[in-house]
Amino acid sequence: MTKKAKKLFLRSVAALAALTVVSCGLLGSTFARYISTSEGDAVTGIAKWDVKLDNKFPDTTAIMAVENKLSPDVEGAFNGTTDRVQSTGGALALTITNLGDVDANITVSLGGSELIYYSKYSDDAQTAYDSWGSGFAVAEDGTITAPSNAEANEVIKMEFAYSTTSADVPDGTNWKSLADIAADINRQNSSTGIKLSAKSGDADGGSFYFFVRATWTSRDNHFYQKDPDTAEKMSNLLDTWFGEHIVAVGQRITFTALQSSELPNP
Repeated sequence: MTKKAKKLFLRSVAALAALTVVSCGLLGSTFARYISTSEGDAVTGIAKWDVKLDNKFPDTTAIMAVENKLSPDVEGAFNGTTDRVQSTGGALALTITNLGDVDANITVSLGGSELIYYSKYSDDAQTAYDSWGSGFAVAEDGTITAPSNAEANEVIKMEFAYSTTSADVPDGTNWKSLADIAADINRQNSSTGIKLSAKSGDADGGSFYFFVRATWTSRDNHFYQKDPDTAEKMSNLLDTWFGEHIVAVGQRITFTALQSSELPNP
């Protein structure tokens, strides 16, 4: 082997040895190695569902209440042809607000379209009046026969309206019976109910405002048609009967909020 060839061979051996050491460092199981781990949960946020009903009278058992008590009209003069009418006036009864992250549709169902007359009414106990007669009448000795339920419904009425823009009763409000207002609400938005949009940022979502009023109609014309001479007395006696036997009048109603959008948006 020449001197030049011997020098090249030694360089090759040295290079091979170096490669061997590096290979052992990468592959050998006896060498220590650094390792790092990270642990955590895969999380997705849940859209908040929060539809709030704000009852104007939260300390009562009623979902809605008329603030003022009602009595017959005393200012209007009896004339026999026009009934005397007294009203509580329209007032905000409750507000439903969407505070959640998804839209909601509001629908209404009735617990019966008829008025419920109470002979006793408190937060602790309610007693419905159920001693209706065959028709209001006054005997010669002054004995009074109670009115029928149908007659009572001609005297006392509750009417309703709603808005999605203002908590104030709108001018020119078209007041409706509970059955009619429920049908109106439920046919909105392609028969899915009133849509309350989800909240946007810190701002609340849509709101639904429900108004109620009660009216007392003295049956002046009804009795006038029967006997003009006794009409005023009979109408006043019927009004008096209500004041003596009925302490409250109500109607049952259920509001339902149903999710109507999803997240993430499609």
